[in-house]
Amino acid sequence: MNNKVCVMMMAANEEAVIEKCLDSIKPIAGMIVFQNNSKNPDRTCSIVKEWCAKNKITLHLYDLINQGDWDPALHRNDVFKVANKMSTFEWLFRMDCDEWCTFDGEMDLSEYKKYHVLSPCNRVGSGTVFLRAAFYRKGIEGGWPEGQAAHEEFHSEQDLNYGYIKGISVHALTKATGLHDDKGIFQKYYREALGLERQVLAEFDGKKLDTYHLWYAARSYADIMDERYRKYFLSEDHFRHCMRRSIYLFETFLKENKMDEKEIYFEKYHFINSDRTWLDYGYLAYINIYHLSRSIGKSFLDSVGHLHSASILNPWRAEGLNIMREHYYDVEDWYSLFSVTSKMKTLKNPFPQNGLFVDSMSYYDYNSQILDNRSLSAYWIARKTDDKQEKTYYYGESIKDIENIFKSKRLSNAIPTDTKKRLEENLAISKDHLKKLL
Repeated sequence: MNNKVCVMMMAANEEAVIEKCLDSIKPIAGMIVFQNNSKNPDRTCSIVKEWCAKNKITLHLYDLINQGDWDPALHRNDVFKVANKMSTFEWLFRMDCDEWCTFDGEMDLSEYKKYHVLSPCNRVGSGTVFLRAAFYRKGIEGGWPEGQAAHEEFHSEQDLNYGYIKGISVHALTKATGLHDDKGIFQKYYREALGLERQVLAEFDGKKLDTYHLWYAARSYADIMDERYRKYFLSEDHFRHCMRRSIYLFETFLKENKMDEKEIYFEKYHFINSDRTWLDYGYLAYINIYHLSRSIGKSFLDSVGHLHSASILNPWRAEGLNIMREHYYDVEDWYSLFSVTSKMKTLKNPFPQNGLFVDSMSYYDYNSQILDNRSLSAYWIARKTDDKQEKTYYYGESIKDIENIFKSKRLSNAIPTDTKKRLEENLAISKDHLKKLL
């Protein structure tokens, strides 16, 4: 069975991990469209060229189209458009350079003719973890909305069928995958931090810094500020120096984008009503500064202002996190779970276009996981209580939440088959019990 695809990739200085990534996609790579996002590149592009020549795989390599634009969604859209035009294969496969694929021999793209977008899945223990979409049928139109990070949802005006593909798993750069050790992860992010910082300084024209790459340099430093990487630094002073570099770069990013603390309090209401897409970068910059400041010995009172600044930039996300912290629940405490998910469900995102770094547990009021948790907790409360009025109310809430999932094509397509089966069974049981109660 021919499962060859056109692989879409983009990278900025990923020489530490790119070859491992390429080796993993060899079974399905018929063509690679590779976008170089670095103006001061390392050996990444050379490695890609050598690897493709060695394995006789067609390569289309080019430099970033949207030069000077910091938005990662535009970068991803560039790759998608070029691949859609250049590919001689039916499917486009999106891959990041710090990810790896594994196969179990079952993947067969011919089984998915009715779908336009496919997500691979990883099986972990007895559960299934579904990752973001990776396969896109050639010819479909769409992309990633402005301001969204690379891992956000693909949008299209077309009526597309979404599905899940068996036989392939995509793994991120973590020790848990067994595909990279701590030292390799440390080297990757340390080199990335140094390279991006040098790139930003080299391109500085005396007027404006490249704050997009400045933020990523700071984040790369922050990613290795963990105890398990500490032994790979040259010394304790080196470790603390990198921590301070991260804080400094985050603070510089905030100042350059007028999100430092002086501006943030002066323009508080302007930020709340703004639709500027980098606000979540600022939010995460303050969160990182807070944690790093505590790590180098600053007290909570000296650092808490950073948390307050973060909440000004993205009050919606901050409120969602506060609800989770304040209402920590045990999975068997169904009343607490229902209370938490009910509160999360009512939150309104003031930045609907600002999807940066919001993962699948984000607190949208139409999130399928929130509705699923609510319906499940309501179902079990109804099962366990002896109060007829409570039974009637909670069975009704469970039915309503499950029906809201099934009413939405996007939500119903986003849940795995086993979850859908459970929801259908719970819906039927709840309706039956409610009918008897009434």
